[in-house]
Amino acid sequence: GVVEFYGKQRAKAVERLEQAVAVSPSDAESQRRLAVCYLATGQRDQALKAAQRAVADDPGAVDSYTVLAQVQQFRGDFPAAYASYDLGLRLAGDRSEYASAGLTDVLVFAQQHERAMEILTDRLARVRDSYIDYYKQARVEQSAGRPRAEWFGALQKARGLIDERLRMNPRDGEALSWKALVHTRLGEFKDATAALKAAQEVAPDDLDVLYNAARMFAVQREKTQAFELLRRAVERRYSL
Repeated sequence: GVVEFYGKQRAKAVERLEQAVAVSPSDAESQRRLAVCYLATGQRDQALKAAQRAVADDPGAVDSYTVLAQVQQFRGDFPAAYASYDLGLRLAGDRSEYASAGLTDVLVFAQQHERAMEILTDRLARVRDSYIDYYKQARVEQSAGRPRAEWFGALQKARGLIDERLRMNPRDGEALSWKALVHTRLGEFKDATAALKAAQEVAPDDLDVLYNAARMFAVQREKTQAFELLRRAVERRYSL
């Protein structure tokens, strides 16, 4: 079923995973994968039921709560997604990392910017060289309507950390793609284009390069290129 899913045979993947669930109804991993396949084929209600079953069958698995939260987030039910992420947070090995991922996005959609910023502040106190989390902090501050100096400073900090990473490894495609995105947010489109070109040269099929390139073009209002790159990224990881 998983092979068929990534081979773009989504209907066959659903059928196969439904068989897996029939053979082993309490297998939470099969339920989680089936939930994702249901989403990919537009069966949102079935996806929710499968994700809920995964949680019921394995309430001690952080992945079950994460998939349920993603399904709820996809459906636009942000309060429910927040509750599921919060339950997953209690089981996460690295709580600050887990919280700074999907949970912060849901909090922004739910207009709980202060809570999102608390999470990222805690994260950055633990991992001071995370340019990704500085970028997230800047975006949350922008969404919350904070003064330009605050979010601009976070972006500049992210840019500095990326440059440090690239001095150690100039061919780090992921870091180059983040550099392109940060330069774009800072309004430095020429530098962004150069960074993206370098990223695509060293890692043309890397998931992060594809996704960040899509985000960069979206910010620059280049919709055609953004959609094409996002499509390619989603094919590699549907949770996007």
